[in-house]
Amino acid sequence: MLAKEFHKNASFLSGQFSKETGMSMTDYIHHARIRAAVQYFNTTQMSVTQVATSVGMDNFGYFSRIFRREIRMSPREYKKMVSAGKVGNKIRSIIVIVKKNHSTKNRNKNRIY
Repeated sequence: MLAKEFHKNASFLSGQFSKETGMSMTDYIHHARIRAAVQYFNTTQMSVTQVATSVGMDNFGYFSRIFRREIRMSPREYKKMVSAGKVGNKIRSIIVIVKKNHSTKNRNKNRIY
């Protein structure tokens, strides 16, 4: 879709994106969606399923897997922590690390697995 918009070959565009950002387009989109999900959890009372759908991930299992990979806990665990007021500096630090991944060209630097 983006390749057509920019009138470029999809492989070329993907390669250029990776070269410039240090991460694949898919990883970049996942990071952006998880950041948005965390923001929803922190500021709304939306259910985990509603958050997943709101960030463009209709497959709940896939959303949970990506969320866990990035935040190191399930979306349900994170939501419970937010509800209990236990989201403190540790979680905020994790979110900062996830945000740093967007600005680094070294895709493994500060990466949370």
